[in-house]
Amino acid sequence: MADRPTQHRKSVSLKAQDMTAAGKTGPEVSSIGFPSVQDCPIVGIVASAGGLSAFNHFFQAMPADSGAGFVVVPHLDATHKSLMVELLSRHTSMPVVEVTDGISVATNHVYVIPPNHLLTIEHGKLRLSDLPDPTESQTAIDIFLRSLAVEKGETAIGIVLSGTGSHGTLGIREIKRCGGMAMAQSPESAEFDQMPRSAIETGLVDFVLPPEQMPETLLKYVQQPYIKSPHNDITPAENLVEDLGSIVKLVREQTKCDFSSYRKSMLMRRVERRMGLMQLVDMDKYLQVLREQSSEVQSLCKDFLIGVTQFFREPEAFAVLEKEVIPALVSKHTSETPIRVWVPSCATGEEAYSISMLLFEALLAAGKPVNFQVFASDINDDSIEFARRGVYPASISSDLSRTRLKQFFEAEDDVHYRINKKLRDSIVFSHQNLILDAPFSKIDLISCRNVLIYLEP
Repeated sequence: MADRPTQHRKSVSLKAQDMTAAGKTGPEVSSIGFPSVQDCPIVGIVASAGGLSAFNHFFQAMPADSGAGFVVVPHLDATHKSLMVELLSRHTSMPVVEVTDGISVATNHVYVIPPNHLLTIEHGKLRLSDLPDPTESQTAIDIFLRSLAVEKGETAIGIVLSGTGSHGTLGIREIKRCGGMAMAQSPESAEFDQMPRSAIETGLVDFVLPPEQMPETLLKYVQQPYIKSPHNDITPAENLVEDLGSIVKLVREQTKCDFSSYRKSMLMRRVERRMGLMQLVDMDKYLQVLREQSSEVQSLCKDFLIGVTQFFREPEAFAVLEKEVIPALVSKHTSETPIRVWVPSCATGEEAYSISMLLFEALLAAGKPVNFQVFASDINDDSIEFARRGVYPASISSDLSRTRLKQFFEAEDDVHYRINKKLRDSIVFSHQNLILDAPFSKIDLISCRNVLIYLEP
């Protein structure tokens, strides 16, 4: 996957890092022309309350020869035996099996997580681990979707169905960051609409449909060249580079966002993704759509920006900040001079807030006044507004320790946490175009990770 750093494979979740890697799956030809199991799309379908009815409607409408593999992750009662395999088998002619550790994902099969387990996927095989604490609200839902995003990248597909809480939202965000596709059940068709509404509110869901209408859209999508052609990081052919240049120019003229220095291979895959969603295979036709529909220009620009991140993303990098970089800044810090940090391309704010937490902790541990300022900027006004609100789904508990949740967050409601005032006041969020606008000055630390990974050398 061109637009995600290689080291991200090391950490799907703070609670799923110690899974044992599995071997490669063998070749298998699927019904719609995917050369192997490794190349075929895998669909992660998640739900909690009201999910059984939604699952049934989905699989009743899904042909048995779709060429995809399906992994079902409901929020199961950890203390009771699950009947999900038996119940789903009544609504599909595909084989439905309960996951065992190390089982390979085959096309045209349905796999159901067993109770009291976490689930990840590595090299085409499903890996089980025990649920750390069955009494907590933590579920396997986001951990699996995030793992699926890392494993399958652009061919990952995540579907959020009926349920309470905000489970699935973080997983959908990761799938979209890696270039995959996301669906959510239309809230009016869901018995419990909190889960699909939370996913939809991210603005990242590609299709909002009742479960029985999802299979038709899904099958049209997986047969697009974007999904069936293998990804590579090679510069596109000369004629495609010319078309891409025209597209980048259109986007720049309408949005003032200049992507001319972004990696061409990454941009082309994002264009192909948009074409796949619109069921277009001809670049000239897509160019015509862009010229006629400003809304599609905005959607493509949003895909180019990839405004998705998470708290303490890639813990190895934050460990270096926490143990080496920030202590050095704090040691020379005086009460008269604040530590100044800049986070360009801050997206929805998680990275800026994560760095602020580390600064708070380090200054308090050193017995020094908490005196620092973080400047967080982005070109996307929607992302900046989201970051300023500082309201995140409750499922962020999988990325944060209990101590940090208690120290820096307040419960907004049953499904959200809000950044507390002391942390929020440490950050200035602002709109900024890195190419056109002046930079911040007198900065001690700049975190450019969300910028440099997308640029050409």
